[in-house]
Amino acid sequence: MYEPKTIEQWIYTTLTADATLQTLLSPDNLPAGYQIGVYSHLAPQVDARSGKEPQTPYIVYSRYGGDLDTTALNGDRVMANPSYNVVVWDTSSGAISASRAQDIADRVDALLGDKDITSTTPPIYCQRINSDMFVQPSQGGRIDVGVVLQYRFVAFV
Repeated sequence: MYEPKTIEQWIYTTLTADATLQTLLSPDNLPAGYQIGVYSHLAPQVDARSGKEPQTPYIVYSRYGGDLDTTALNGDRVMANPSYNVVVWDTSSGAISASRAQDIADRVDALLGDKDITSTTPPIYCQRINSDMFVQPSQGGRIDVGVVLQYRFVAFV
């Protein structure tokens, strides 16, 4: 069984189905749901819903590191422990402000953190294990902010 497929589908479905998060992800002066706003591995050049380049804020999630599967004494896999980074991207100009990205990260953590998911096959458990934030100046006074939430999953295979 390839657990990342189950985990990534759960992350995507959980984040895109939440109306509060979709409102927080709406780009300035655009309605909630204008763009998908939640992307696996990389933000696309063109958002499938809007048909335009994604605008911040948005979320990108991807597997982090190469955690080893846990095996039983007889060699059968019994558990997988992959980690995922969920990064909230936002952009500001002039004064640096991460408040919108932090509000979005709070909502993401409410949706993903410390969850026991029995509706998937295999059943999974998700817990936040780390967080970080970085700020990157760009041309024209633009500041890109990334709020990183790292989650550890346990998949009982």
